[in-house]
Amino acid sequence: MEFKPASLIQLLRVTLLLYVRGSHADWTTCLQKPHFISPWTKIKAQDNASPQQTIEHEIGAFPIKVDVQVRPGDTRPERQFYFSGLGSSQRDDDIDSPYGGLVFYYNDEAVVVSVPNKHDGHNVGKVIFTGGSAWSGPVQQSEISAEYRIRAWGKNNYPKPDFESSSIPMDTTTNTYKEVSHGLGTELDYAIVQVTLPSGIITEAVGSSMQTNPTGTDWGGVIYSYDNNVFRLWAPNGGQGGLFSIADGWGKNKGKLEKSGTVKIYAWKKLTSKSNFIQSVTLPSTSYTMSLTQPIDRENNLIDIIIRALDGTSKNFIFHGSGAVQNVNGNDALGGVVISYSDHTVRFWYPNASSAALLLVDKSWGQPNTQHISHKVELSIKTWERYTSCPPVPKSTKYVPVVTTVQPKVDGGWNTYGSWSTCSKSCGGGTQFRNRTCSNPFPSNGGKNCQGVARETHACGVNPCLGSMVQKSPSSGTKTTALMTNNITSSQSKQPTDSSKKTFSFSFTNVDLPTILVGAGLGVGVSVLLFVVGCIIKHVINKPKPTEVEPF
Repeated sequence: MEFKPASLIQLLRVTLLLYVRGSHADWTTCLQKPHFISPWTKIKAQDNASPQQTIEHEIGAFPIKVDVQVRPGDTRPERQFYFSGLGSSQRDDDIDSPYGGLVFYYNDEAVVVSVPNKHDGHNVGKVIFTGGSAWSGPVQQSEISAEYRIRAWGKNNYPKPDFESSSIPMDTTTNTYKEVSHGLGTELDYAIVQVTLPSGIITEAVGSSMQTNPTGTDWGGVIYSYDNNVFRLWAPNGGQGGLFSIADGWGKNKGKLEKSGTVKIYAWKKLTSKSNFIQSVTLPSTSYTMSLTQPIDRENNLIDIIIRALDGTSKNFIFHGSGAVQNVNGNDALGGVVISYSDHTVRFWYPNASSAALLLVDKSWGQPNTQHISHKVELSIKTWERYTSCPPVPKSTKYVPVVTTVQPKVDGGWNTYGSWSTCSKSCGGGTQFRNRTCSNPFPSNGGKNCQGVARETHACGVNPCLGSMVQKSPSSGTKTTALMTNNITSSQSKQPTDSSKKTFSFSFTNVDLPTILVGAGLGVGVSVLLFVVGCIIKHVINKPKPTEVEPF
């Protein structure tokens, strides 16, 4: 988001707002109403002016839960029924058959929603679509225009989970299937599965696949389910599949296709100590509606619609339904359950082809032998009564929020230079440097860094280096043997037989004059010493013997 300068009063207001709302707070002790509820906003598919919209959620941190509710426009029938937004699309516009949905993702500032919009294929996408004649349901709905409302909860609106996983890496090549033990050993009351993408945005895992991977099209999502012991996670296993997709036929331009990311799981054994409501129906059924025994508060209460597998390899695992149909091709192994709800009624649609399933995780997801198909399920709607205020956090675990105060900007200032470094060369032109730091004072609170350079250099060792002292004799029979290679090279010549033509070569490279003078002085001293010692020896040898005197 683009940052807009604000006055001191605005900054103080934001600081107070962050403190009161607890954007820096941790989990609380109870479930509260959404931290943020947007107004109803219009959106239209196949409209380049607005197929993608951004709504700031005002939480000041990454939401722990985002729920996007979608309904027909103000002049359309069935307006009282809400569909749910999708965590990823499962197809693009390359196939000439209808599809629908509203896909969302979010970061710590806003929620972004996208609806179908032709890119290079067919103009067949809708915002609301229940499958036409290929899916059985109470009515057929196909809406190119609709309205949506965003509800978002922060961590400080949720109790601490009983299980929180580490970040689980997943991709579309080697990490396409995971089983994660939650270790709670009981049926979970509620769970959240978030997918964080390399770009830093978050989306939510999906409940079922709707089609076999169509060659050459973009599609995606992470499917999840859970039972009393483990979570199961499936990602697309190749092709144009991704962990998240709104590519080619969604939103603006080419959209997004992300093939890797991490998954985070949160699970609660009991979400709230206050009363909750649950009502179930077994599918398939002769009816496509379920009348609720008590009304639900769709604005303030958390709502979850779960689907329990009653057959298949993941029997008794909990899956989730979808908010729109994305496949009507009966030749595919299509599946899924689409759901809408009002205050008093739940509606559902599922495919009627003989090859269809109510829950489907087909061969395009996960690893071999991890697929799942259910033809019989139990659908349940759950809602939890919220607290208007939470009991205090126990002192032993009480979180102390960080209070951000408005401080003036401080520009950085240069400190004094340090000492000069040793010269890089003793002759022939070297350099040395000294450094200073931007620490008098350090820049803070958005202040500017120091202007200028932190290192100063200058020339040193400018005396010329002495070249070769003696030139090598031009003898064709000369053989040179190197005696030293550390910037001083000495070479010996093979001596000619004529003693009058003896030569000796010695060269200096990069040796400065003081060094030569010191060497010369040492040489003279040694020569004088040897001369004196030689004279003494010669004197001793040549000393005349005493004359022997014969006796008288």
